[in-house]
Amino acid sequence: MHGDQVEYYPMGTPHDQLLQKISRLSPERVAEVEDFVDFIAQRDTDRELVQSAARASEAAFSKPGAIPKTTSTTGQLESPTALRFGT
Repeated sequence: MHGDQVEYYPMGTPHDQLLQKISRLSPERVAEVEDFVDFIAQRDTDRELVQSAARASEAAFSKPGAIPKTTSTTGQLESPTALRFGT
């Protein structure tokens, strides 16, 4: 929709159609739908947090030496003291 344009749906809005469908379900199924909606909302929140953390850490990890080097054979840090003391 743009500006003053209004979209008309033959049987009401998608929101109305969904509410009609849910109203025909048993209480147990309504509880399942509610759990699923909560799951979707939590998943969206989790994604937003991960993306926000990634954006916040981009500057820190873009600096030289921000990501410690590891040895290729052991996976251990080459210089743990360098990481701790910045040397």
